[in-house]
Amino acid sequence: MNTREIRSDRRRGAGARGRAALWTEAGALVAASSSAYLAASYAAAVARPAVYHRGGPRVRSLLARVPGLQRTFWPSPHLLQRDVAMAVSIKLREQGKPRVKFGRESVQHADGGDSALDWLAEPADSEPAESSGIGPRDAPDAPLPLRPDSPVLLILHSITATLEGRYGLSPLLLESRLRGWRTAVHVRRGCGGLHLDLGNVRWNPLGCARDLKDAIDAVREKHPDSPIALVGISAGSAVLQRYLGEFNAHADSLRVDSGGKAGGGGGERSRHAGGGVG
Repeated sequence: MNTREIRSDRRRGAGARGRAALWTEAGALVAASSSAYLAASYAAAVARPAVYHRGGPRVRSLLARVPGLQRTFWPSPHLLQRDVAMAVSIKLREQGKPRVKFGRESVQHADGGDSALDWLAEPADSEPAESSGIGPRDAPDAPLPLRPDSPVLLILHSITATLEGRYGLSPLLLESRLRGWRTAVHVRRGCGGLHLDLGNVRWNPLGCARDLKDAIDAVREKHPDSPIALVGISAGSAVLQRYLGEFNAHADSLRVDSGGKAGGGGGERSRHAGGGVG
């Protein structure tokens, strides 16, 4: 091997080592940048929940009873993206959620369309209480017995409602039942297996305030002595807002005085309530 070949080999070796060093430095720079980005993203996600409201002693008292709103939220390091974290948490919650059964009551509307009330079913005397998601009646944490004037919790579901998912509201439904409430979900047109004929009826994917009014009337007809609380979940809160704005007088008529009689006023305090979860 002559001198020229030796010099050429040395140049190639030096070039290869230079390229390897360059790739190593580039990899280290990417790793450092990624680590800094992830650290900054995590730091930005760590915060206390923000609650926007008009204030007032009643609202502040309610918020003070929710410890989770007072604590700092620490996200999972591998689920910094909020939408992904929410999707994963929903799937995990669905895996372990208790089974619930519903009894469906159709609500007919003036234009020929229909929505529905899905009532949380009480266990029949011939079946185990656990099969309906409600614990045994003689258990220490047994649900309070229902009375003619037991309050009704009417839940307005999110933009979709499927028979398979059962709205993902099982914990809320069962907890309210344990506290002695009758619980139901107002199923909007075209959701939860309901047929929808767009040629003959009005339809709004976020729901219709007049349909909610009809559903509340159906609840009042079935349980005339019961106060009613409304809870909107996501899109359901938009329906609730529109109902309160368009049918304010109807909402006022749902007030129930301390003696359990329904009416527009005169009670010591109102037990009709509405709330939304965005």
